[in-house]
Amino acid sequence: VACDGALLKTSANGPSACTLVFILVYFFGMASSIWWVVLSFAWFLAAGLKWGNEAIAGHAQYYHLAAWLVPAAKTVAVLLAGAVDGDPVAGVCYVGNSSPENLKKFVLAPLIVYFALGATFLLAGFVSLFRIRSVIKRQGGIGAGSKADKLEKLMIRIG
Repeated sequence: VACDGALLKTSANGPSACTLVFILVYFFGMASSIWWVVLSFAWFLAAGLKWGNEAIAGHAQYYHLAAWLVPAAKTVAVLLAGAVDGDPVAGVCYVGNSSPENLKKFVLAPLIVYFALGATFLLAGFVSLFRIRSVIKRQGGIGAGSKADKLEKLMIRIG
């Protein structure tokens, strides 16, 4: 797709297979990263802020908006910047194959931001679970040990 015989495509101007491959790979790759942030955020809302399923589901349109609109805007920005180029080894058109600056700006920086956000929400959720566990153990009573054990098993499975 990136290579046409002996000719390497260095940009994706106009409707071509190179542009289509870039859009599919970049858009859905970035969307999947944002969906991971949304998932960790929803888990934080449930575990950390004790939101119910209905409250989280009530904001679903905003999750979808973020997860689809942000990658779409970034994809358009990359195309307008003319930053799409071909990789002769993999044969795939992507951003930053021949420009480390474009790779940093359009791929690495957003992925680092997404990772930091998602990891922060996950960490905050785990802190909340540890607090809940300590409250259950302090309260004692019938079945408190069993509840704490179940929560610990859940925490081990998640982390």
